[in-house]
Amino acid sequence: MKHNRKNEYEELLNYKVPKEDKKKIADTFIFLQNSGSNIQLSQLISFYNKKIDIDKFINILKSAKENNVEFPFKEFVKVRLIKRDFINFVEGYMYAKKNNIETNINELDFFASLKINLSELIEAILKLRKYEQDLTLSDFKKCSACLYKPSELVELIIKLKETDPEIELKKIILLQYTKYEVNKILDYYKTTRRLNHPITLHELLRLNDEGNNLEIIVKSLQTAQKAKLKIDIKNIIALDTAGENVNQLIIQYLKGEQIILKPVHSSVKNGMEVLAKVSITIRPDIFNFFEGINKKALISKVKENIISKISKHENITQVSNTLPEISAKVLTEIKKNKSSYYVENISLIEVITGRNLKAELEIEKLKAESEIYRLRAEIFEANLKVEKLKKEEKKYAGHHKHGEHKSGHDEHSKHKSENSEHKEHKVKEHH
Repeated sequence: MKHNRKNEYEELLNYKVPKEDKKKIADTFIFLQNSGSNIQLSQLISFYNKKIDIDKFINILKSAKENNVEFPFKEFVKVRLIKRDFINFVEGYMYAKKNNIETNINELDFFASLKINLSELIEAILKLRKYEQDLTLSDFKKCSACLYKPSELVELIIKLKETDPEIELKKIILLQYTKYEVNKILDYYKTTRRLNHPITLHELLRLNDEGNNLEIIVKSLQTAQKAKLKIDIKNIIALDTAGENVNQLIIQYLKGEQIILKPVHSSVKNGMEVLAKVSITIRPDIFNFFEGINKKALISKVKENIISKISKHENITQVSNTLPEISAKVLTEIKKNKSSYYVENISLIEVITGRNLKAELEIEKLKAESEIYRLRAEIFEANLKVEKLKKEEKKYAGHHKHGEHKSGHDEHSKHKSENSEHKEHKVKEHH
């Protein structure tokens, strides 16, 4: 049944629509009805109230009609989008349906809320399906890649895929690879291959995602190759994962590292303090770095051995005359320890006299003894005072007891006297 414009104008009188828009809305509604759409006029007015570009909307619907795509008017009426998003939303939906990409209103709403060009995103999926046919919009919901322009996203993914055909696109997406500087990662990939230590793109992406320093790893490989040092890439990655600057370790391994220790404090038998200036040369064992004691513990053992060896000498002169021998003995002892560093050389450069520890000890001893005597005198004096107090207390207790006894005797005498007087008085009365 053909709809006529007169009836539509009359129905439009019930809505608050400006006069100049009534004709456009009526014509649109008639077009939709004659095209077989079951849209209600109230639904079309709802689109109008969202300030949708009606002309553009009609063109989209015409395209849908030509491609036999059914437009879900009822669902779209519920979508609460601002003007610039709605057309994007409708175009994306129609484009997905036209190209047989499974989706729904809610899924598209997720991407539209991120202000992504939906048609461009659908186009990206179509391009990537040349490599992996089962890619869907859902795959892109799981990562932050959607925050980028889909065209740039596709360009980067294809670049990675063409570099390493074995790489799986879904895994790249799940790794949220767009956080990385892809061009640099590709450079690292090519460099590792050129250096005959290939690392797959997946591995590079994983390492980068886990916080490894790809730049240092690649630079380490370059340093090793330049020095013709054969080292497994696994060793380099393990060292980097442990937080070590691998390139610096390799340089130290090649050249050695000289460390001047802070003065080592020891003493000789005559009681003099000896301060030794020590230099050690070490190299990291980059092939067995995680076996044995670390650098800090190794240096502590060097100091302990030097202190022990110096303490066996009578005086500083003996120490000064045997510095090379002491150094050699300490080196021999240290090499017995399993460590992450080789100790190549230990050198006691010089020794100087410090404090006279023996004299200081004697002085301290005298002070301590003097203090003991003083405390003993104070204790003795305190004891005398205690004894004196005890005697006075005893004396006081004796006097107090005698006084009580005398008082009782007087009372008894008084009582006896009173009884005699009473008896006398009675005798007198009798007579």
